Amino acid sequence: MQLSKDRKLVVIHDDTVDRTTKHTGAVDDYTLGELEDMDAGKSSNSDKKDEKILPLQDVMDRFAEKMAMLIEIKDSKLYPGIEEQVAEVVRRYEQRLNTTDLDGTRHLKGIGEIENSAGIIIQPYDFESTRLIHNLLPNIPVAALIHEDQHPLSDDTLDVLASFTAYIHYPKELLDEQIVQRIHDRNRKVIAWTIQSDEDMERMKKLGVDGVITDYPG
Repeated sequence: MQLSKDRKLVVIHDDTVDRTTKHTGAVDDYTLGELEDMDAGKSSNSDKKDEKILPLQDVMDRFAEKMAMLIEIKDSKLYPGIEEQVAEVVRRYEQRLNTTDLDGTRHLKGIGEIENSAGIIIQPYDFESTRLIHNLLPNIPVAALIHEDQHPLSDDTLDVLASFTAYIHYPKELLDEQIVQRIHDRNRKVIAWTIQSDEDMERMKKLGVDGVITDYPG
């Protein structure tokens, strides 16, 4: 998730458009309209054409009630206030859901077998942003994204993370049985990233992780 020049939430992985489009520059160098006009199918491992950069609201409207969703907020320091904007979009979806789904429950299969009324996890890029999203959206589970330079997590850090997160998203290379057990001891779920091979998947199964992030679902 990034912000455009006119501060609209757009779904794109990188903070620049260089890798996936024929354009160059930061995402926030362009307005939403300019980003929507780009062909984002340019990639060294893709022959897809007419791939679009979409606003978050469009993605929510098309997919939110059909599958579980992991919303990742990229480096929030680049975009002050992005957490509040994401929270506003998700709240609108929650309100719509509450008016159409009277029993208030649903189970959407997806990452970590998410079970909540919205079927959404939010994964900010840093701990401060993660805590803020939790405070803004206390009914939506949030995930702490662990980076290599934060490993190994101390018991104190894990205790703090467990106080406001539901998931710990850990790099697959750094995971072992002890780490998985320490997270499970705090009644939190472990999601491994990024799983790209059958071998990695088998190792994660043996470690007992609760879900995986991969570029090759299905």
